[in-house]
Amino acid sequence: MTNGDRLLTAHIEALYRQYAPAVYRLAFLGLRGDANEANDVVQQVFVAVCEQYDTHFRNHSADRQGRLITTMTKRRVIDCYRRAHRSREILCGELAELDRPTSVLSEFPHAVERSDRITEDPQLKQLWDVLTRDLTGTEYRVAFMTWELDMTPADIAKTLNTTSNAVCTHRSHAKRKIREAHDIGHKGGADA
Repeated sequence: MTNGDRLLTAHIEALYRQYAPAVYRLAFLGLRGDANEANDVVQQVFVAVCEQYDTHFRNHSADRQGRLITTMTKRRVIDCYRRAHRSREILCGELAELDRPTSVLSEFPHAVERSDRITEDPQLKQLWDVLTRDLTGTEYRVAFMTWELDMTPADIAKTLNTTSNAVCTHRSHAKRKIREAHDIGHKGGADA
């Protein structure tokens, strides 16, 4: 291994140590708490970093590198949505109505800074519970792409292979469920 190779390996390892936790958090949240898929996204992102190092990372600022890694993560999460949609279409056909809320473990296997607040703050825990328990998979994906990835309804519709009207309906249902949970939380807090 040459000195250049060692330097390259050290730089990629430093990028991994710096950005892997943030990549994991974003993927974990975007994939509704699926730790295995989130770990796969981390792997995919850093394989891409290795493959694209010379063209997109070498001689660029740390800020630009971080933005590129975040963009790669968002795109991998969207790719997971697309794969899930195609699998559901191909494998389930008429069983798509089974897209019902599911219970998800809300514990993070890695140290996670801000996300630790979910278990400490009752209002954030209630919101996380609503997101993972009460929203359907489609409502969750639409909400995540709208509020976390700042995607337009047209872009979300294209990603999920549906119509903008359907996206707006799912977003509306997600907002209503979150609002209802918020209102119940405030009433419960006022009564106590």
